[in-house]
Parts: sequence; C-alpha cells; structure tokens
Amino acid sequence: MNAIYTNSSTLIAASLVPSEREVSFRTVPTVVPIRKIPRAALAGGLAGALVNGALHPIDTVKSVRQADSWRRSQSTWTVFWQLLRDSGPSALYRGVLPAILGAATSSAIYFGTYESVRALILWHQLRVSFSPKQIENASSRRGLATSADALLVTRSFGQRGLIHMIAAASGNVVSSFIFVPKEVIKQRLQTGREHTVREVFAHQHLRGLYWGYRATLLRNVPNAMLNFVLYEEFKLLLGHLREATLQYPYRPRSQQHTERKSFPAVELLTAGSLAGALSSAITTPFDVLKTRFGTATSARVASRSLVSLATHIIREEGLGGLFRGVGTRAVWAALFSAIGFTTYEWCKALLVSRADLLESRLRVPAWRGSIRQARAGVELSTSRRARNRVGRVYLGSSRYRFESVE
Repeated sequence: MNAIYTNSSTLIAASLVPSEREVSFRTVPTVVPIRKIPRAALAGGLAGALVNGALHPIDTVKSVRQADSWRRSQSTWTVFWQLLRDSGPSALYRGVLPAILGAATSSAIYFGTYESVRALILWHQLRVSFSPKQIENASSRRGLATSADALLVTRSFGQRGLIHMIAAASGNVVSSFIFVPKEVIKQRLQTGREHTVREVFAHQHLRGLYWGYRATLLRNVPNAMLNFVLYEEFKLLLGHLREATLQYPYRPRSQQHTERKSFPAVELLTAGSLAGALSSAITTPFDVLKTRFGTATSARVASRSLVSLATHIIREEGLGGLFRGVGTRAVWAALFSAIGFTTYEWCKALLVSRADLLESRLRVPAWRGSIRQARAGVELSTSRRARNRVGRVYLGSSRYRFESVE
C-alpha cells in the first residue's frame, strides 16, 4: 500500500462521489490489481519470513513464560537471562526453521487473500455504483493510481474500516490452515517439548497439530482486524499531517511538496508499531488461551472449551493470568508489525509497482552487437553496414532473442 501523491492542493473525486464533495486526503493507498495478486503474495511471504526470523528470540521468551507455570510469576528479562544462562543463545532460536518456513507460506496466503478480497470488494462497489465512464475518469483525470484507490480514499472511516476488517479476517481464516500447525510445532520446540511433537503424530496424527485452532482464530481474527484498520488509518493520518506541514504557506516554494511515489519509512514504521502494540494488548487473553492449547500435554486439557479454560485460568491465577506476558507481546507485536508492514510495502513496491517498469526498461533497442552492449543500449560505431542494419533485442528471463530490422 504505497501512496500516490499529486501536486494539487486538493483532490476532487467528483467522478466517484455523487455529492461532488472534495477529498481532503492526498495520500491514496494502492489497491493491488487482481492480475498482480501473486506478486503481492510473494511480497507477503518474503516479509513474513524475514520478520519471524528476526524476532524469533522475543517470541521464544513469550511462549516459554506463558507455557511454564513456574515461570509465570517471573519477569520477561528474568526468563530471558535464565534461558541464556541455562542453555545458551541456541535456546532462543529453538524452532526457528519451522517458524520461518511456516511464516513464509502462511504470510503469502494471508496477504494474497487480503489483497484479493479488498480488491474484489472495491471493484464490485465500483461496477455496481458507477458507470464505466465515471470509473475511467476517476483514474485518468484525478491523478489517482486506480479507480479502486479513488473509491477507497473517499469512503468514510467506518466504510474503510469494514473493508479492511473483512479482508483481514478472510486472510486469517485461510492462512490459519498453515499457521496453526506451524505454531504448534514451533511452540513445543521453543518450550523444550520436542518429544511431544512425536507423540502428537503417533497418537493424534494431523489432528493433533490443530489443537487450539479455535483459540487461534479467536485471537488472530480480532487482532488482524484491529491491526489492519489501525495501520491503514494511522498511515493515512501521518501522510495527511506531513502533507499539511509541507504545504504550510510560509515555507519557501523550494521546500514545499514535490511529487512522491511512496510513504517515507519512518511513517510506515510508526503506523505499524502503533497498530501492532494496541491491537496485541487488547487481544492478549486470546493469545494466552491459544498458547495453553498449543502447549497442552494431554488430550483432557486440549479438549477443554475456550470458556472452560478461561474460567480455570481466572480461578487459579486471577484475572491477570489472562494478560500474562502482555508487555512482551505488545513489544513483540509493535516490532513485528513495524518491520513486517514496512518490509511488505517495500517488497510489494518492488515486485508489483516497479516490476512493470523494470520489464519495460529491459526491452531496449540496441545496435547489433554483444549481449553486454545490447543490455546497455550502447550504439556500436562500427562499419556503415553495421550502422545501417539495426537489430532490436528483447531481454527475456531465460534467453536473448534478436530480431533484425532492415
């Protein structure tokens, strides 16, 4: 969701808004076209693998503290130093390989589904509400990236939030078929329960890997809905504030707004960290329930209902038991969202927005000559025959093909 900026003081989306109202936002979130969804999914997979590998030690401390009853009264730093002292740095990276592989797969499915559902909702609203001519005018004459961008930015906060909630929930439900088994294996490795992974396969088969599936959905779906809504709105708000600052009338014209193609990294990091911390703090009780299910050592515990397990935790540990590890989770989620969203935006910009530009630049005219000279488009000052016989080279992904033009 890079942003498209225009040099005009306001954007008037009259082609899309029946009331002819002006649009105060000049930062427009980019909706990925349907045909480019696989590229967005690849960007999500790369971002998920990177952020999970980088933040795995923090996630290990959180999982150990929530799973071991005798550690629940200890602080996060105490658990961290005890793991280092007892088992060395390798203890912080238990289960890192399945975490990275599972995160790459589930994140690709997650972001691919999210972008698909959001684009389908917006394009359906466009086709139902507006004529083809209005849609064409919105994208060609208003300085916006696509008609879907124009529609999204002109919606109210509630309408935008509902679109992002539906898309985020859909992505979570679909990706959880990969995410839940990955989490079960990862958390058992993190907490030193490697033998229970074999026992699960021996007695429960694949069904055992989906212990806590309901708790995972109960945690992830609300968390994702809050996370994406807050992230998108914080991103628009920060971009709007920066635009207002850059257009301040007393600033020299040379320092005023110039056309940009993407958000600065500091805005993406800020929006991601705020959204991640707030959404994770609110949904911490669901994370505690999911962790207890995922690290259960008996079928009796795993077969409990969510209400039964929550009641048991409150009775044994008090209300604070449902918020065990909230500080670690908030810090981890803030870092995770900040790095994850920023990495995803960069990867998406590279794979979606700039890929077409790169492909068009690779298809360059060149004088007949070597591959290296043809790639650079260098004119070869050779004989008159060579200069009169022009070749056009198309640089593909696997081989080079020359077409001679007399």
